[in-house]
Amino acid sequence: MQTRLPQEPRSRFSLLWTHKIWTAAALAAVIVVAIGLGYQLLNGSTRNMASASAATFVGSETCAGCHRAQAQLWHGSQHQLAMQHVDDKSVLGDFGDAIVDHYGVRSRFFRKDGKFFVETDGPDGRLTPFEVKYTFGVEPLQQYLVEFPDGRLQALSLAWDSRPKDKGGQRWFHLYPDEEIKHDDVLHWTRLNQNWNFMCAGCHSTGVRKNYDATTDRFATSFAEISVGCEACHGQGSRHAGWARAQQSWWPVRRQRFWDRRRPNLRESLAHPV
Repeated sequence: MQTRLPQEPRSRFSLLWTHKIWTAAALAAVIVVAIGLGYQLLNGSTRNMASASAATFVGSETCAGCHRAQAQLWHGSQHQLAMQHVDDKSVLGDFGDAIVDHYGVRSRFFRKDGKFFVETDGPDGRLTPFEVKYTFGVEPLQQYLVEFPDGRLQALSLAWDSRPKDKGGQRWFHLYPDEEIKHDDVLHWTRLNQNWNFMCAGCHSTGVRKNYDATTDRFATSFAEISVGCEACHGQGSRHAGWARAQQSWWPVRRQRFWDRRRPNLRESLAHPV
């Protein structure tokens, strides 16, 4: 017959240690749950605030604050230079009294009082000076836009070949070199087919609103950004920008910097996509 030895009672130290372990584990669980609930509440409040107001355009420079690698690729690209205000830097063409003859129409490009002008056949066929307000594109050619009192922007049929001279560029040329385009032709630069508001704005600018009034036959076209910016493809960025600001207000490490470190070859991968 076996005799069981009496078990020694657990020491007070062992019980106290076990109690401390369980207390620490419970406290850690409470902290984890609290952090999770706080994160959900923060995200939920941000989403609710964003959904309460319609998304708006914020501009590419706002996007560049976080997406620096993409912004560097965009600056100087044909998207960023798709349309520009006329100035000494944006204009590539020769406006130093350059003359172009095309089917009996002698056009002249010149400057006056710091502004850029072209004297060419207007909507009535008579030679008239027009101020150039915008440039359109950069390579391999650059066109120019003239603004009319009814809000129309019209693209000149005379364009500047921006290629190097040894490749046939650095000259004015007509978009229809072998055709006589008279003032009453739909292809004339003052007519519908060369109208920026109707034909071109949607692709060369961001957030375009044509604002055409059929009653008065006038345009009051507007855009959020003059050229092709981030939001031309990604849509209005106000909600995303608000979300990003909310994350950065409490998160100790900026996520974009983390991803910049994780993807050192981002520039090369974007420049040479597979």
